[in-house]
Amino acid sequence: MYQDPLARIGSALKAFRRSRGLTQAQVGALTEIDRQTVSDIERGQFTGSLRTLMRYLRYANLELTATPAPSRFPTLEELADRYGPDDD
Repeated sequence: MYQDPLARIGSALKAFRRSRGLTQAQVGALTEIDRQTVSDIERGQFTGSLRTLMRYLRYANLELTATPAPSRFPTLEELADRYGPDDD
């Protein structure tokens, strides 16, 4: 099942915070991130700067990496549906 990458990051950070017995406000104070922003990150709703997200990730000793998404070529039927018959 697909899970949004921001939601996965948020879940990992939330699990880290809870494993340390910290509140969002405490994490916010330790990372100099507003408590509401910590909440947004943990819910996968963060739309702020990458720098802010990286500050929380570094605090949690986590690393942000990019991996190629699996690609799938369209079938001939999908192409025909998309482009239809040639009218020329």
